[in-house]
Amino acid sequence: MNTKYDTLCRDCSTVRPYSPSQDGPLERVITYPLFPEVRASKEAGCKFCSLLLESLEEMFDEERVEHGLLRSEEEVWPVPDWDNKVTVSNPRLSGSAGYEYTIRLECNVRPVPPRSDRGEPLGLMRFDLWADEGSTAASQGGLSMRLPDRDTLSDANLKRINGWLHHCESQHVKCRSENRSALPTRVISVDSMQGARKPHLLVTDGKPARYVALSYCWGPQMGEPGKYPLLRTSNFQDLLQEIPMSLMPQTIQDAVEVVKKLGLEYIWIDALCIIQDSRRDWETESARMKDVYEGAYLTIVATSAGSSTDGFLQRSLAPSVTVSYREREDPGVDSCFFITRAVAGRAPWDLVDLTTWNKRGWTYQERLLSRRLLHFCSSAVFWECRYLDSSEFNVKNRQSYNRPSWISTTIRNESMGAVEPMDSKSHYESCERSNNQFTRYSARIFTYKSDTLAALSGLASVFQRVHSMEDEYIAGLWRQDFSHGLLWMVHDSSESYRGSEYWAPSWSWASVAGLIEWPSRTIERHQRNDFTIELLDVNLDVATENAMGSLHGGSIRVRGRLRAVDQVSKPTEWGSLLRYRYDLWCDGVLVGNGGFDVDGDERVEDVWLLQVKLQQPGDVFFPYHPTMLLLHRISRASMKVMRLGCAVLEDDMLGFFDGCEPQDFDFF
Repeated sequence: MNTKYDTLCRDCSTVRPYSPSQDGPLERVITYPLFPEVRASKEAGCKFCSLLLESLEEMFDEERVEHGLLRSEEEVWPVPDWDNKVTVSNPRLSGSAGYEYTIRLECNVRPVPPRSDRGEPLGLMRFDLWADEGSTAASQGGLSMRLPDRDTLSDANLKRINGWLHHCESQHVKCRSENRSALPTRVISVDSMQGARKPHLLVTDGKPARYVALSYCWGPQMGEPGKYPLLRTSNFQDLLQEIPMSLMPQTIQDAVEVVKKLGLEYIWIDALCIIQDSRRDWETESARMKDVYEGAYLTIVATSAGSSTDGFLQRSLAPSVTVSYREREDPGVDSCFFITRAVAGRAPWDLVDLTTWNKRGWTYQERLLSRRLLHFCSSAVFWECRYLDSSEFNVKNRQSYNRPSWISTTIRNESMGAVEPMDSKSHYESCERSNNQFTRYSARIFTYKSDTLAALSGLASVFQRVHSMEDEYIAGLWRQDFSHGLLWMVHDSSESYRGSEYWAPSWSWASVAGLIEWPSRTIERHQRNDFTIELLDVNLDVATENAMGSLHGGSIRVRGRLRAVDQVSKPTEWGSLLRYRYDLWCDGVLVGNGGFDVDGDERVEDVWLLQVKLQQPGDVFFPYHPTMLLLHRISRASMKVMRLGCAVLEDDMLGFFDGCEPQDFDFF
């Protein structure tokens, strides 16, 4: 072989991917703060000891250690009894995280509090073992992880990507489209086939053809007036002739390059296909976003790019150590494997899931609506479709519960055709799935929080269709599950807020910025449908032609039992009701506990309680399951209210609403 192996010390040269049944070399122990056990080897030329020492010196902060703190892969942990020893483990199978063999740096001490019930030692850092596909190290050593190429668009990677596309097209029913989708209103023609023209804007007239969509983060510079020649009314005709790609942000340039390399012709990019200075065009085209991403043959994702100026084809690869591999049973067989510092957190898909792109609001539905996604990450390309995942790393497919392709569920058959009407249980299961998605979405970040409903509208529409829900969608809630839907809770009121501009009615979770969640119905006692309110009328002032999108205003007419609260106070002890931090008093009697959606709302006057659901004895021991809403009366002339939060009754006050006649009121 012509492979050049790196110089290794005696200890490092024994590193092998041993199976659990084999005896590997003894684990090494290194001493803080000078790490003499690897420092001398580094100076003697050992490449892996050099990598270990560099990583250790980066990991340990002297001031932090003096205070009994160590930083692991995830966070800083208190470890008061640490003996200044670090263990370098033998390579271990680590399939649960998606990797095959890893070497871990560990401290033989249990952090306070413990990381798990098993009292595991604190893992500080991970190194991964890789091999080339088809090599002896891969086939006989069990190393399926492949070291990524230095060139993102290398011949090997392009072959791999085209292989994913072909396999998906030919084998995956749920990803396939019977006919080519109609092109969006406008696309960019890259002329990769003919090469006669430079990239230019094309008005499509809805003709059927394959096209690619781009999902990416704009960033602060993208919208600066005059910064980039994005599509505007003033340059519309010019871009029909030619798009000056050299003046475009790097992410857009990279996306066009990928389309050319894949031999495709059309790409949809919002900045160049929606007229940026036309509110009317934005409203029209944003309402069609669902169709754009659903219909795309492929969605290219600039996953590693935090903004449009970053680009995504450049790579940041960890330094690697090349190690000779000789099979025990046949020492004459020579191959090699590689050791690198971990490329991502605890699992390869962290390179996708922990990015800025995956925290933005609009990208949530773009990911879930797309049939096929090609993620360009900082050190590898990842593939995602409705059937499977893959990557340049050649890691194992994720478990289905870790994948976002929720659209493909057991409720629908594989052809996505008609199904039998669902019974009530199936409907509530669908609402539960929907609420789970809304919870994940609520934590997303927006430049304009008023986009919350618009950026979810496509997903809501598809969810309604795919789950055969003949139900009305009302500003983030479903009519047939409306009572339960009203009982959403803010996860942390100290981090949530309401904006000065209008986002949504106060009864909708979209009116609050922050993580929200619903009471779970997995516990049988909370599957009772003993709701006490009635939705009489809905009045939504829709901002665009998209009925599921942004609103200018909205209210509902509700019939239910209301009682005024005389006093809101903070208890000296919160006990188990941490979410409901305020005592609620009526006629001098403590009647319940409440939690406000936003800190400061507890000082609002004219507070009322609305009974939403009957509370049974013992329900208070499940404090994350509210039964009432806290309301503020905004008009004394008539009963008009806004939401402040949610609440539960004291167990000895379950008859608080007895004798209260239901009344009609307007909920804004």
